[in-house]
Amino acid sequence: MLLALVACVGACGAPDAGARDVFSASGEPDGMQPPAQPEPDRDACGLAGTVRDCDCGQATAGKQTCTQGGWGACACGADPAHTAAGAAGASGAAADASPRPAVADEPPTGVEFQWPETDPSQRVECEPGHYVGTFSCDLFIVTNDGMPAFELNGTIDMQLEQTMDGELLRIADGTFVSAAAVAIPAWGDIVGELDCSRGRFDGQIQNGRFSVALGLPIPFTEGIFEGDLSADYDAATASMNDGVWDMIGNLDGFPGSCAGTWSAMRAP
Repeated sequence: MLLALVACVGACGAPDAGARDVFSASGEPDGMQPPAQPEPDRDACGLAGTVRDCDCGQATAGKQTCTQGGWGACACGADPAHTAAGAAGASGAAADASPRPAVADEPPTGVEFQWPETDPSQRVECEPGHYVGTFSCDLFIVTNDGMPAFELNGTIDMQLEQTMDGELLRIADGTFVSAAAVAIPAWGDIVGELDCSRGRFDGQIQNGRFSVALGLPIPFTEGIFEGDLSADYDAATASMNDGVWDMIGNLDGFPGSCAGTWSAMRAP
């Protein structure tokens, strides 16, 4: 038996090395390996608009933006989104810097405003204080023609105080009264103010009363009146001159008037 085995080995010979099956490290025969897969495209990207980091060299990071054609160039030192916004802003600023059409002037309205100003050369220095003076007027009853019914004479007494702006002197207390007991009694209040910028006094007579019965309590003998008075102011003498007095009223329903003159000076 042993002799037969030796003889077979000699006859059959060693296996042919060229016909031997060769196996790869994976266990598959060398002639049956699967085809090699292509390397992935490193420049391909997925969703357009995606941003990723990229290397700008010298440890400087940049940004790449995904477009339909792949990853764009590496934008170093800036956010691509911000870079794009900045570019848009720059283009907008450039557009705004373009010449604008000239705006036509508005047509004139024909309305002019004039603001009156006080002429410094006309200003006078007013003196506040106590002013006293006299008045006289012709009293007419029923009619203003012919001879007056009576002549009234009396005194004026005014206390003028300066206002906050210093332009005016205003009457704080002013009265008038007939001068003599034998004359027609008359009395009332005076209100008004002295305009220092114009050197002019303007006032009014209020609550005026007069009696044709010499003040006796006789019915239908007392009349009422009111009116205006004005005068020029002389700063050198602190006086009111060329005054005009004009009162209108009635006596028991009959019209009456008393026009005349007056003046006053600042008391020491």
